[in-house]
Amino acid sequence: MLILHGSRNENKIALTFDDGPNPYGTRKVLDILDKHNAKATFFLIGKWVHEYPDIVNAIHREGHLIGVHGYNHSRIRNDSARTSLEIAGIVGYRPTYIRPPYGNIFVYLPEVFSRETFVVLGDVWVYDWKRPKSNAIFETVSRNTRNGSIAILHDGSEKRNEQRRCEEMIKALPSIIDRLKKYDLVRLDQMKF
Repeated sequence: MLILHGSRNENKIALTFDDGPNPYGTRKVLDILDKHNAKATFFLIGKWVHEYPDIVNAIHREGHLIGVHGYNHSRIRNDSARTSLEIAGIVGYRPTYIRPPYGNIFVYLPEVFSRETFVVLGDVWVYDWKRPKSNAIFETVSRNTRNGSIAILHDGSEKRNEQRRCEEMIKALPSIIDRLKKYDLVRLDQMKF
C-alpha cells in the first residue's frame, strides 16, 4: 500500500525521520521527543543499523516505530530486505513500513500493491537535508501541516561525513512540536489511511 498521508478526519500528525540511526542526531531527536511525550517513526539505513544497534534498541525501547530506508540509501530493491533482516535481528520484528530512498516508489511496486507492506512517502516535504536554517524548517512544517500529515525530516545522512547535517532541524524540533500541540503526534501505525 502506498501512503502519502493519514486520514484528514483525524487530529493526528506523524513526524518521520530518515537516514539514521545516527549517534549525533538520533539521540538528540529521541531526547526531544521524550521531553515532549511525542512518538515518531524512524526510517533507518541498514549500514547504520549494523554499526549502531544500540541506537536502534533505544528507538524501539522508547516506543517509536522503526521502518526501512534501504541499506546504502540506494535505488536497489533487495537493499531494503537486507535492512529489514538487520533490524529484526536487533528488535525481534521485521518492519512493515518502507520509505524508498529518493522517493522512488517504482522499485517497490510489489510492496505498493501489497496489503502487508506500507510504502510511505509523506505530504510535508521539509528538505532539511539541504540545510536550511531552523526558522525555515519550522515555517515549512507549520505552514504545510494539517490533519493526517506525514512530515519528512532527517536525523542523519547516508554519508558518514554529513552526519551533522541535521543540526538545524534539531534546533527547530522543539518549536515544531510546540506548534503542533493541537494534534496528536503519533507513530505511523497509529494513523488511519
